Amino acid sequence: MASDTDDREDAKSTKGKKGKRDKGEKGGKGRSNLVPAVVIAVGLVLGGKMMGGGSSGAETPAPGEHPAAAVDEHAPLDCEAKDLESAPKEGAVVQLPTQTLNLAGGNFLKVGVALQLSAAESKETFEEEGLAAKAANQVITVLGAHSAAELLDPAARVHVQEELTAAIRPLYECNVLEVLFTEFVIP
Repeated sequence: MASDTDDREDAKSTKGKKGKRDKGEKGGKGRSNLVPAVVIAVGLVLGGKMMGGGSSGAETPAPGEHPAAAVDEHAPLDCEAKDLESAPKEGAVVQLPTQTLNLAGGNFLKVGVALQLSAAESKETFEEEGLAAKAANQVITVLGAHSAAELLDPAARVHVQEELTAAIRPLYECNVLEVLFTEFVIP
């Protein structure tokens, strides 16, 4: 039994805190993880450049074309400019499900929203394809950024309605003309 105790004491003396070997001893894993980490980081950067991640996303304008004339296909549509080109005609109204959401400051808002579509957008297609989800997301994002105090003011509510309309219209290629509040309750 004495040899058992001696072996344990020898093992304890070679280990530091929490069973790790002292720094002076050479263990099985004495290599640094720095080299593999650098190799992986360089590989990710170069891989991203090769996949086109190094560009800004904008195409180079053609020779003789002004750089400002290059169109960014990912830029949001300017619905006001599109409306000036050809005045849109009102179509159907699509009612979104009532939403209850958190406001900035901790209050809740129960809101009903309807979308005034242009005549170019079919209500049936809009509903069948589940296109309302993008609008519902914007309702949460835009209204959730405001406090109850801001939304209780009628003038501010009109401003927020315009803000919400401006956020939603480009998502539908300007075929949503207006966002309408059908219910607005702050308990």
